[in-house]
Amino acid sequence: MISCFNGDVYVKGDVDIVFNPVGVRDNKKGYIKRVKNMYPKAYTLYKEKVYMYNRYELMGDVQLVNIGHKRFLLNAFCKDDDGTVNRIALCKTLVELYNLVDEYHIVAGIEDMLGEKDLDEGRVMNTIIWEIFQNTEVQCYIYSRFGRY
Repeated sequence: MISCFNGDVYVKGDVDIVFNPVGVRDNKKGYIKRVKNMYPKAYTLYKEKVYMYNRYELMGDVQLVNIGHKRFLLNAFCKDDDGTVNRIALCKTLVELYNLVDEYHIVAGIEDMLGEKDLDEGRVMNTIIWEIFQNTEVQCYIYSRFGRY
């Protein structure tokens, strides 16, 4: 079941796990700057993992990080070196999210269009999210920072 809201998924307290798409390299396009500033521990753990594995091993992998207050950040390695979302890796990581939410009966939060600035690419991202989470009992909240809902 998908519900849509306005607001920033990274600061909303009503989700248990936040889907955070990240790159397989620690470069300017690898990690969202505002998330890095909000959750430095999550960024540190991300960097450690990036330097431990090569990019081919990381693509499609996930990293669960406790960010406090019974909330988690799911670093989803689904962006190529240049910051482009790899759609196969995105699907794999979203299924991992779905399975966590289903197994533990928690609520997932995802940023609308995964924060994509390109509207066409963002719509593709939303279509993938909807295909995985619609018509299920699993709770997924999609948040738009730009007031789309």
